[in-house]
Amino acid sequence: MAEEIKKEEDVRYTRSGIPVKAFYTPEDIEDIEYDRDLNDPGVYPFTRGPYPRGYRQMGWITRPISGYGLAEESRERQDFLLKHGQESHGRPAMNIIPDVPTFYGFDSDDPRARYDVGRLGIITNTIEDLKILVEGIPLDQLDMGFVNTNTAAHQMAMYVGLADEAGVPRSKLKGVTVMDNLCEYISSGCPIWPVKGSYRLSLEVIKFCVDQMPMWSPVNVQGYNITNGGGHCVQEIAFALSAGIQLVRGGIEMGLDVDQFAGKISFNFGFYNYFFEEIAKLRAARRLWARILRDKFGAKNPKTMQMKVSIHDSAQTLVAQDPLNNLARITIHMLGAFLGYTQAMICNSYDEAITIPTEEAIRRSLMANEIIKYETGVPDVSDPLGGSYYVEYLTNELEKRAEALIDKVEELGGMVRALEIGFPQRELAEFALKERREIESGEKVIIGLNKYQPDKPPEAEVFECNPEAARIAIERLQEVRAKRDNARVKETLEELRRQTEDPKGYVMPALIEAAKARATLGEMSQVFWDVFGENVSSKVIRIV
Repeated sequence: MAEEIKKEEDVRYTRSGIPVKAFYTPEDIEDIEYDRDLNDPGVYPFTRGPYPRGYRQMGWITRPISGYGLAEESRERQDFLLKHGQESHGRPAMNIIPDVPTFYGFDSDDPRARYDVGRLGIITNTIEDLKILVEGIPLDQLDMGFVNTNTAAHQMAMYVGLADEAGVPRSKLKGVTVMDNLCEYISSGCPIWPVKGSYRLSLEVIKFCVDQMPMWSPVNVQGYNITNGGGHCVQEIAFALSAGIQLVRGGIEMGLDVDQFAGKISFNFGFYNYFFEEIAKLRAARRLWARILRDKFGAKNPKTMQMKVSIHDSAQTLVAQDPLNNLARITIHMLGAFLGYTQAMICNSYDEAITIPTEEAIRRSLMANEIIKYETGVPDVSDPLGGSYYVEYLTNELEKRAEALIDKVEELGGMVRALEIGFPQRELAEFALKERREIESGEKVIIGLNKYQPDKPPEAEVFECNPEAARIAIERLQEVRAKRDNARVKETLEELRRQTEDPKGYVMPALIEAAKARATLGEMSQVFWDVFGENVSSKVIRIV
């Protein structure tokens, strides 16, 4: 009877196009060898997670992305989050996003920044802004995250400068800089420097962290941007790992040993709605990355091969027309992330398709996170879905398909070259267009958008930004310029230029000295524009 059912069943597909049957049996995973492909949690190839005892051994970090307006306004939101579950293994944690001008390398008084100062993120003109943000928190106790693919190195330089001025050793600083423009190029075209210039800055941050900041993750590869830009799981794994391969290759070319730095590179993946495929994605990515580091780059230390993963549930799945339904989506994403194993969770808020999250909305997401942590028993067992015929089948299929796509990128000359000729961008755009047509036709159902739409528009509280933020930020910026030693600023910016122009220069120490001299973010960015040039696609986006 079972055979008859299997022959007659209709075949469905995952979002990545993997055929899915009605049920699975041992025959579907007969090529799996336990020690080779799975092994115990905490053992190579780390399919089942990096730690033997899973969340019993190391709980997940809870760190939503946040930030808006003036530094003190963002700090007020950070204090609220810290009271409601945002933490990193007992440390206070922040995960700040820049406002639009900061992201694009502009100071608040730049004419191009006129309408966007303080919107969508924190204003960061100088080191003084970060000083307000972290006031009263010992920097050697804080876990800081800079969610910024363009100017994270600038913000990191300011943060290190604050630590120097406070007498905190750089070796005690813990945190992460996103600093991954390679994946940003695929999904948005927003990087402000050409590919090779952005790539150079990522490598500079890696080298500096190896030298002086052992507790800092220098690059957080943004698989999330691939998912949020319309890509599917195979594309996310393949292009994120291709970016990782490019970074590892670049680090080795700089003279670093793979076991010195590759384990510091972390990955941030999205979590979309196709539940089991997303869980299998995490398992496949861990296994494939471990094999790449060992077999391609000769890593010897098992810790190097343990992929560090954070999950950001996909904002692309949020529906503005019926926002309360997003609570269900967010909770499902978080549950799946924990079942697939993530070391950190970045949760959205139900109103995020409409506005900067209100306090009530972000509190609801944080409480859903805490309910999973304390009330469900999910953290009790490592890899509870390990051995599922279906999950293991999906894990195998995702790994095979992602590896084939990685091979295509490598045949083109690596991720930098692939981006320059537009290969990943085309792959992503083609799938995103196909899926958009399916949604518009109703073939792909999105509750609240193309099925079961609400009878009337939602009554959602909209977050109100401070209308005076831009004026105050510009006044503060002008005050810093008036009080600083401008001769020292000029000297540090000239040194930054010399180090950037030299292909073997050391950029981060010069960037830190410029930040400590109170050079502005825009002034530091201008040095990089002068040396690297400007990414044309970002110029078009900004003009529009």
